[in-house]
Amino acid sequence: MHRNVISYNKIIPLRNICRVIAKIKSQQIESLPHFGHEALFFHNNAVTTGLMNNTRELKIDLFSGLLLSYNNEDTIQIDLISKNIQDINDFFTNNFGLSISQEITNLDSQELQNYYYFVSKANLSLEIFRMGLTGKFTLVHLWPHGFDLSVEWFTGFEDQQIGIGISPGEENISLPYLYINPYPFNQKIKDEKLPLGEWHDKSWKGIKVEWNEISSKNEKEIASVISRLFKITCKNFTK
Repeated sequence: MHRNVISYNKIIPLRNICRVIAKIKSQQIESLPHFGHEALFFHNNAVTTGLMNNTRELKIDLFSGLLLSYNNEDTIQIDLISKNIQDINDFFTNNFGLSISQEITNLDSQELQNYYYFVSKANLSLEIFRMGLTGKFTLVHLWPHGFDLSVEWFTGFEDQQIGIGISPGEENISLPYLYINPYPFNQKIKDEKLPLGEWHDKSWKGIKVEWNEISSKNEKEIASVISRLFKITCKNFTK
């Protein structure tokens, strides 16, 4: 099967609906460190809130385009591809008292499949990398605003941390990329030579690798690339 490259513009409809379910999640559970209560997850074939308060889950199946609302074995399914938009808005309003602020449009089944192939590989690559970390770090979160997947690692000193993520693109960067973003950023780290990618210092600062440079590799190989770049980035705090 031919798999089209995803881009920022193509994932906006899915991202907007995910922003809605992330807002619901943030209202359903207590606040978590580093805004974890506002994040989603990718699991198997779906974007999901995870199980909230041990009873409720909202998930979007990327193969069927169905939104599943699960509440202690009671379920509601909404077809996000063909369902009337007003009915979708009414579902969120009637069940969660939520006023929709962003534009909601129907999803496209082909774009959902394209996104699945991207996000499944990106998520597994980060999960494999994450299993090699030590110290303090987060789950692999799917952030509804930028729609990037990331794990955050912390040195344990003050606010020092490194964000390691894969983005499907953004307004000024249309195609997917891997990023490793140390904070606070030390300009001297840019003296370090990189085996691939480049130092990026515009809207965010760190290492940027175009996804198409590594996407032909398997997930274990991509995780190994991430690990090599992460080790270089750790020098940010010793320069």
